Amino acid sequence: MVYIPAATFMMGTTADDPNDRLHQVTLTRPFCIDVTPVTVAAYRKCVEAKACGEPSKPLDYNYGRAGRDNHPVNAVEWATAEQRPVEVT
Repeated sequence: MVYIPAATFMMGTTADDPNDRLHQVTLTRPFCIDVTPVTVAAYRKCVEAKACGEPSKPLDYNYGRAGRDNHPVNAVEWATAEQRPVEVT
C-alpha cells in the first residue's frame, strides 16, 4: 500500500474532453491505497466466499464480463471497499 496525503491538486486534462476537464480536487483526509489493483478473478473469490457483495453494474464495468478476469475490479461501492479485508484462498 502507498500513503496518499491530504492535499489539493489539479486533476484531469487540458484536452477538449468534457468528461475529463481540468479541475481542482481537495483531499481532506489522507488514506492508503493498494499499489496492485484487485483483479476481477480475485474479487470473484471473495464474492463466492460470501465475504463481498457483487459490484454494481454501470455502463463500463469489468465484473461478470468475458475476458476480464485479469482486469481491475471496478464499480465497487464505497461501503464495500471500506470493509475489513478477508483472506480468501
